[in-house]
Amino acid sequence: NEYIPVEELRASNDPRWQRLMHGEWGDSAESPEIFRERVISSINALIECPPKQKIVVVCHGGVINQYLAYVLGISTQLGFFYPHYTSLHRVVASQNGAKSVLSLNEIAHLR
Repeated sequence: NEYIPVEELRASNDPRWQRLMHGEWGDSAESPEIFRERVISSINALIECPPKQKIVVVCHGGVINQYLAYVLGISTQLGFFYPHYTSLHRVVASQNGAKSVLSLNEIAHLR
């Protein structure tokens, strides 16, 4: 498999784009619910250890969409926003487990 940017899939009306728009989960054997839980538990584990440290997670748009949707309490299968390539998204987490979005889709570093 090779990566094809979603913009190219959309522009060519690729069948994979059509399946995605109809809520189908592509060729993966993993359900959207399992993917979401895997994303959330993995990032939360990074946040919890070691405490009081900054961490950086580098990921695709689907991953950040699922994690930020979780932090914001949004239920979504595909995502709720379009993250720009190499954009930054900041989440702050307190020791009691509370999390909030500090910034979303920052691209000032690209100028």
